[in-house]
Amino acid sequence: MSETDIVDPIALVKEGYDKIALDYLAWAEESNTADNTTNSPRLKYLEKLYELAPAQNTTRLLELGCATGLPWTQKMLEKGYQITAVDLSERQIQLARENLKRWISANPAENSVDLVSADMMKLAYSNYTFDAVVAFFSIIHVPRDMQLVLLENIYNWLKPGGYFICNLATMDVPVIYDPNWIGAPMYWSSWSCSKIREHLSSVGFVFVDDEVIVENEHGAEIEFWWFVVQKPITKQE
Repeated sequence: MSETDIVDPIALVKEGYDKIALDYLAWAEESNTADNTTNSPRLKYLEKLYELAPAQNTTRLLELGCATGLPWTQKMLEKGYQITAVDLSERQIQLARENLKRWISANPAENSVDLVSADMMKLAYSNYTFDAVVAFFSIIHVPRDMQLVLLENIYNWLKPGGYFICNLATMDVPVIYDPNWIGAPMYWSSWSCSKIREHLSSVGFVFVDDEVIVENEHGAEIEFWWFVVQKPITKQE
């Protein structure tokens, strides 16, 4: 399959992660060995979440791209957040149910985590639903024109004063395709940082923090743009 043959990128990503779910978990665990250090961008930006939107009984968090729930969803649950965790891959969600069963009750009303297998572009939450939205290494799998719509949706889903914490690629490339990524075809898409910055600001977000971090993924150095933005509290809201 070539780049021009990608008719349905979302289906390709879903089928890919369904196929490689266990291999991806092992790959991610190996990649995350550095995440036990204070230099980990993932831990660094989770710490920002804990500081800016500390968990309370009513704090609602949306995680876009939870994968198997390890380790990031688990870390946030241990802090006490009420989490809606979404992943495109049904197999990943199956694994997450096993990994996070400590927080899943027979009574859905008592659950600390609601695991949802869905295309994030088809999510339909009411305005002002979440105190924070977290998306690590997930939105880059969405075609970039759709990313702009998704960012607007996230703004609407957040409560006034809520935070959006995310990382994206830095390249201005509509299609990135690997025919054999950890054993399956995979797709990514990216705008430049300046394009996304401009769009986030036009939607209404205010930047709290951002930086480009070079990460080592199994010997390959890859840049990611990490940022925290806030939906401001205004008199109109």
